Amino acid sequence: MMLPSRPGWSYRVDHRPGYFLPQLGLLLFPVCLGLGAAGSQGGERVVLFVIAAVVTAPMGLVLWVTVRSFTDKLTIYPDGGFEYRRWGRVHAFRWDDIAQVTYAETPDRRVVATGVSLRAGGVFRFARRMRGLDLLMQEHADWMAVEQDDEELEDEEPDDEALEDEDQDAEDASEQDLGPIEGTYRVRNGRTAFLVVAGVGCLSVLTLLFVIAVPGIGSLICFAPFGLGTAVLVWRMVADRNDELTIYQNGFTYRDRKGTQQCLWEEIEDYRMASAGDDLVGLKKMDGPWINFAGGMTGTDQLKPHRQRVIPWVERPDGRPWKS
Repeated sequence: MMLPSRPGWSYRVDHRPGYFLPQLGLLLFPVCLGLGAAGSQGGERVVLFVIAAVVTAPMGLVLWVTVRSFTDKLTIYPDGGFEYRRWGRVHAFRWDDIAQVTYAETPDRRVVATGVSLRAGGVFRFARRMRGLDLLMQEHADWMAVEQDDEELEDEEPDDEALEDEDQDAEDASEQDLGPIEGTYRVRNGRTAFLVVAGVGCLSVLTLLFVIAVPGIGSLICFAPFGLGTAVLVWRMVADRNDELTIYQNGFTYRDRKGTQQCLWEEIEDYRMASAGDDLVGLKKMDGPWINFAGGMTGTDQLKPHRQRVIPWVERPDGRPWKS
């Protein structure tokens, strides 16, 4: 397939230390078990070595995926599509070959493509930590906007007076107060939180008994992750017990041990949800800090209708403006 002859922008996988973080995380547990086995004797050593071998098995798949995409190269052409080189084979796609682009949002609020679904059938996925996927996502969105009918895209240009009125309204809104209080909420830890602490605590106690029965560096290493995990969970429950969320008509305030933060509804520019479930765990104030809610904080459901995410678009390498 022939792509435009106009020079493209090329990107490769980001190989900085964070690229190997998942592998290092998977290695943590087998290393701890292996060290524990080295410090044990008899049947205990055999059992720990077997467990370490089983835990290490998934590393083969992870390493294969890492090596397979290590030399991938993405080239984006500004007037029509992209090429993707993997293991010497070049895959070329025009924008009109793509039925849908799947995407994800990064912690810094960039939208990056993770793969494309083709009109002819099939799915093509990009390597993890490939650079340039935010630009690819935006180029495709810009192409789709240009393809639409001009009458639907062109809005009436506002005059100078209308722009001044909008600026004044925005300034007035930023200066308004929070309004009357609609509710005050505090932390209420449910059964799940206590069960998690109890479960990790039981494992911590069992490994501590192992340390007492078989003193040594190996048993201590086995105890360390569970003991540290229990301490962190208990500290979070104790440290956040006095947090308070107050919701007003025009915004909210959140008080924790560091102080009180205030935010109007129109000042929200990003939000975070729990990795499991539908709980709101944080909101970011425009040009300000993240406001993170304590686990078990009540009232966060009242904030969900006001959450919003402002996605910053990256600049094109050649400086051309976006059409969408």
